[in-house]
Amino acid sequence: SYVDPKLRYRFESLPIELKNEILRRDVSLYTLNDLIECLQSIVEEEEALPPLCHFRGIFHRMRGEVTA
Repeated sequence: SYVDPKLRYRFESLPIELKNEILRRDVSLYTLNDLIECLQSIVEEEEALPPLCHFRGIFHRMRGEVTA
């Protein structure tokens, strides 16, 4: 994966699990839109999974939602 230096601070602000998932996907992030699209893809895949899957809890915490 490649993260443009201009986006590095935004990338580094993400939870480690998300950073690892982005790196695992071997994507190139040149713009903020690229990062948003990658995160949206992760969210869409996560929403298709059962409620107790790993990333679902991370997204709820990032949104400030309480999970049981």
